[in-house]
Amino acid sequence: MRHFSAKKAAVGLGAGIFTLGILAGCSSSTDPNASSSPSVDAGTGSPASSDSGGTAASIQGKWRGDADELLDANTANLGSTEEIECIGPIFLTFEPNGDFTQDGTATCSVGGRSVNATIETAGKYRTDGNQLIITEAENDGRIIIPTGDVAFPGSWSEGTATYEISGDTLTIHFTGETVGAVTQKYQRAV
Repeated sequence: MRHFSAKKAAVGLGAGIFTLGILAGCSSSTDPNASSSPSVDAGTGSPASSDSGGTAASIQGKWRGDADELLDANTANLGSTEEIECIGPIFLTFEPNGDFTQDGTATCSVGGRSVNATIETAGKYRTDGNQLIITEAENDGRIIIPTGDVAFPGSWSEGTATYEISGDTLTIHFTGETVGAVTQKYQRAV
């Protein structure tokens, strides 16, 4: 698997939107036996998990993150992004069959300029203990600017992150090449 990176950083508002796109990138896996697709437990239809605590079942469902909080988490090691404000929910959904989606719409502004971005990612996931393994991630988001729509550079990518669930809070930890160690938090959506 490859390292997740922040892609290309642009200047000003573009940097905020591009950085918002790294909502949950993953570090590389060094396990040569890692599967390229999630395994599914034939008995339950749930993604297979080696942990006896049922972590795979716990992560299933819909989670909501705040675009501005995720931007701050993703850029904490890069310096301040206080001049960039983003508004909008970002949703993660982990299905029992091993599919996941990440979607949402964010409006970001800096210096009086504003752009909208849609985040649309789909792929496969599986868990192994506290590891969240993402595969087959495909991004189809758009950034809407005055001159037209442009392709969003991507949000989730293939790789491995760690996660924990406490009550209704999902915390994801990953390391990106350009952003360093990142911790993101999501709340269970009802």
